[in-house]
Amino acid sequence: MKLFRFSKANVIKTAAAFLCLFAILFVIITSTGLYQRITLPESGDVNVLYLSFVKEGTDKGNVEVNDTQVINNILKLLAGARKSLQAFVQDTPLTKSYFKISLKMPSKNHIMYLYNYKNSYYLEEPYLAVYKISKTDYKKLSSTYISLTDPLTKDIETRYEINKMKYGKKKETNDDLSKEEVELAEAVILNGLLKSAAWQGQDITQIDECYAIHKVFTDIDMKNSYYAYLIEDDVSVLQNGSNGYYSVLDRKLYDKLTEVIKK
Repeated sequence: MKLFRFSKANVIKTAAAFLCLFAILFVIITSTGLYQRITLPESGDVNVLYLSFVKEGTDKGNVEVNDTQVINNILKLLAGARKSLQAFVQDTPLTKSYFKISLKMPSKNHIMYLYNYKNSYYLEEPYLAVYKISKTDYKKLSSTYISLTDPLTKDIETRYEINKMKYGKKKETNDDLSKEEVELAEAVILNGLLKSAAWQGQDITQIDECYAIHKVFTDIDMKNSYYAYLIEDDVSVLQNGSNGYYSVLDRKLYDKLTEVIKK
């Protein structure tokens, strides 16, 4: 076998070339601000935050946020965005749907847009910069928006799916609900959410039988899940999320929900 040997001079030249290349890349990145994190105001400096979802130019629901802690949580989600090579030269994004985030401060207002484009997620400041944001943070902000809006809002396109589950696994499904069955699903959710008393829920994977209502927000690509099941003394409850809290559910609504799967 013939062995190739590199002279010390060639090794030094190769190393020097790589160092020069890295130096050039470093200068390009630092001079353009590529991968630089977005600069956001402190939550205490924001009087009001408005969060809305826009589809095809129509505002589907605007939420006014005054709570400093909620504003702080939203800003934390956005703070991880890093500058990209994308350019932004429009008043609004060219995508069909996006979130609009407006920060009202004493000295100025600040507007940003958040959206999904070709399975990548972007946060944009009009005429300033475009930042990439993680899918996880995008989903968290979507979930925050949904939690702040009316749980039965009609403005955002939705569909419902009902599953019968056994120890967390889907056994039977009805994803083609009639108008009456959709109204039942909404009535079940509303009945559970309106109760002031709530208790720590159970691990869905440990429940022998429960009925899941999945409310899918097709515009935003996310869903909220609610689980109806029986506890001691045959009391029916509705749990918000797989590990959330439950409240007492009207037994007649629970029995009607089971019939949706049995039909």
